[in-house]
Amino acid sequence: MQKPRPVPRYMPYEDVVAGLLLIALAAFGLWTSRTYPVGSAVNMGPGYFPRGMCWIIIALGVILMASNLRTPLELSNFAETLKFRPVFFVAAAYIAFAFTLKPLGLLPAILVLIVIASFAVPKRSLWELLLVIVSLEALTFALWYAVRISLPLIGSG
Repeated sequence: MQKPRPVPRYMPYEDVVAGLLLIALAAFGLWTSRTYPVGSAVNMGPGYFPRGMCWIIIALGVILMASNLRTPLELSNFAETLKFRPVFFVAAAYIAFAFTLKPLGLLPAILVLIVIASFAVPKRSLWELLLVIVSLEALTFALWYAVRISLPLIGSG
């Protein structure tokens, strides 16, 4: 009897390329914000947030590349195809958010965003959707309160 052949292993480099692109984008952000004064954590300058985000994006790019290079994946039997349902509903959610933010306010616009984006993944339970809505609405309110965002919570203000 013949031994079963081992599953071939290969290294898809999409995550490596994505990590390199993230690092390049963040490096460009660091370069463009080089003239902005950074300040300190107590007295933040206009360059504090962009530089902090760029360093976080660089770290995420390195993590993405390292995780891909560390563990090769198994060769799948089916061809990967672009799924249009998530692309359509996520794009529609952002567009709906943009159109509803000013007339409805921040909390209803976030609600519209979550509900439309939830159609991107089929077979979601209602409880899961409600948990995501409550969590993200509470987080939005907390950030609105902590940062003093100049958007009205409900209504056009």
